[in-house]
Amino acid sequence: MTGGLFGKSAGNVAAGAFFGGLFVGPLVAKLAGQKSFDWSPAQEDEADKLALDYMLDRNYDVREAQTFYETLKTAAIEDPRIELDHYGDRKRTEQRGKMLGGIILAVVTKDPSHLAKTSVGASNLHGKSLSINRNLTVTVNRLAKNQEKMAEDMQTKIQNGEIMAGDGEFENLMSTIKRDNGIVAFYYDMYKLSARNLSQALVIRSDDALGYFYYGRVLKLTARKAGEKEEALFMFTKAIDLDKRNANPQSRLYLALTKMSGRSTNNIENIVSDLKQYVAMYQQMSGGGLPPNMNMIYDYMQEAGELNYTAAVVMNVRNISNSASIPSVPPAQTKTPASNTQPNRKP
Repeated sequence: MTGGLFGKSAGNVAAGAFFGGLFVGPLVAKLAGQKSFDWSPAQEDEADKLALDYMLDRNYDVREAQTFYETLKTAAIEDPRIELDHYGDRKRTEQRGKMLGGIILAVVTKDPSHLAKTSVGASNLHGKSLSINRNLTVTVNRLAKNQEKMAEDMQTKIQNGEIMAGDGEFENLMSTIKRDNGIVAFYYDMYKLSARNLSQALVIRSDDALGYFYYGRVLKLTARKAGEKEEALFMFTKAIDLDKRNANPQSRLYLALTKMSGRSTNNIENIVSDLKQYVAMYQQMSGGGLPPNMNMIYDYMQEAGELNYTAAVVMNVRNISNSASIPSVPPAQTKTPASNTQPNRKP
């Protein structure tokens, strides 16, 4: 409806010059001031119901959606910034989770009476109109009726073994989503949320080098105790072990930096070696160019006692790790041309 109002107003202004363009700005401001862009909880419940229908039609386990709401609520408690967005509001999240819980409870207990308690958001409108030709009573009745049908469909699919949940493909997909969400949260300084997503991703997939690397970065930034720093070292070491393609040179860099926070005479050589490996791997991946932070690398090496190391741009790059599998070809033997001089003959 809002889009239609704006489109209609903008169309009139564009088509009829006698209103002029001056009315567009005040009109939009007035609409925004009246919160015409908001939606009601009942409409949101309807949208949730449609989403659950789409999931169930494709045999996905809609019960997992309740876990999502619980996770969202926990995340909002840990980091209140999440509630700055409408979707992270804890009170509303509880209501949406309760609506879904009613459907699930009706399936488990086979008691449809639980469905009457699921229209939490809609009951708060007290008859307020949802749109031009739709009122609250119609919406609530339709929602309850659809929930009852959904509970029956879900129960049938569970009994027939048609629900897809927990298979390998789905688990791998969820691991990737959790890992990527953890990385995004890390760059927004939401370290608790990042750590939880990354740790959950690694539980599903324990061979994800990138997940171990970013989990190590979170632990490195938030570590306050020796045990936590040791855990960060383990994560970087694990990321290096799993990085068989040498696709992430930064694992070596952050391993060395973490070691430097507790360096001693026993690990100085290891720190310098890790930094040199970082530079070498970076050059292999960038056509021989040096890392942009080379001056900082020199500083780190100087702190570790290495004063003579110098890196230069390389023109010919070879992957040293794979060179052992390439058989060496001996150089071709060149034959010495025969001499054309003839022995002296007596006439």
